[in-house]
Amino acid sequence: MMEFYKLILMCPLIFVAGIIDAVVGSGSVISVPTYLVTGLSVHYAYGTHKFVSFWGMLVSAMRYI
Repeated sequence: MMEFYKLILMCPLIFVAGIIDAVVGSGSVISVPTYLVTGLSVHYAYGTHKFVSFWGMLVSAMRYI
């Protein structure tokens, strides 16, 4: 049950971080602390952020092309 509450906390904050990242380019200010607060280790938090950033950039570039 605790994982469900972490997911409820994480999803809206990561969504807002994605919007901020698309608009001004610094969503990591919200996403990395969100991952850390929900209990991910530092390595997983940075890795998850880089993975999400890569795919967001790739999709944006493909749509631009």
